[in-house]
Amino acid sequence: MVTTPAISFVTYYPDRGILVRIGFALELGFSVFVFDNTPGGSEVFKNDGQENLFLMGSGKNVGLGMALHKMMQVIAEKGFWSVFYFDQDTLFTKATMEWLKQWLVVNDTSLNAGVAIWNFTNSTVPFSPAEAIIRPGYLLVSSGSLFQLDVLNKLGWHNPNFFLECIDYELCARALYAGFALVEVGGCVGIDHLSLQPIDSLQLMGRKCNYGLYSLRRTWRFGWGLFVLGMRSFLRGQWIFGLKCLRNIATHVLMQIRALTLRFLQVIFKGK
Repeated sequence: MVTTPAISFVTYYPDRGILVRIGFALELGFSVFVFDNTPGGSEVFKNDGQENLFLMGSGKNVGLGMALHKMMQVIAEKGFWSVFYFDQDTLFTKATMEWLKQWLVVNDTSLNAGVAIWNFTNSTVPFSPAEAIIRPGYLLVSSGSLFQLDVLNKLGWHNPNFFLECIDYELCARALYAGFALVEVGGCVGIDHLSLQPIDSLQLMGRKCNYGLYSLRRTWRFGWGLFVLGMRSFLRGQWIFGLKCLRNIATHVLMQIRALTLRFLQVIFKGK
């Protein structure tokens, strides 16, 4: 069994910046797995033959759920105990990898058989790995998470029937139903989920307002997925998880109403 976790990514038309982040991981001794969902394969990886970098993919976009499902199984078959996963639009630095490596020394995750997922987040005040803030988690995003592969095997891996929205939350629900814990780890340095997100801005009354407007189809899929997970959780007695699902629906809808309003104002102001 390989005790050092692997690092993994699922990509879709990535830019070359991802090679920098992959380089950080390789330099510090991690093995890196990439499942490329770019139709025909990404040019970014065409000439890459680095040792300990493993490329996967079928030459078409099979969706995030299927990509994670297949990639996690392959990593487990190669003898890894656990794996970090990052979205291609999650930024991190070499210091992030060093922090995570030190955290693994302080916390022997192989002894925590009851934990399915650790999710690492940044904070305004970074902490040392030994002082990291630990708290129970519920709706954990996949990016920035450490997955324990023997637990995922018991759960049946990520659900390949989910193409994009709510894949992470559906896995969290199954983990909680099965009696496994989800853990949030705060204080990690350098993780940034926002900078590469497609965000618009509007100057309103001297104040810069940022917003991200999703398509109606994506909002519907996200909301419906959370609603189904919430209802299932109530039926199983997982009240906290169910309420958090409903809260996230309300928060998302309100944020989209705000974004739609700002987009409307932006169109009006540009027309003047």
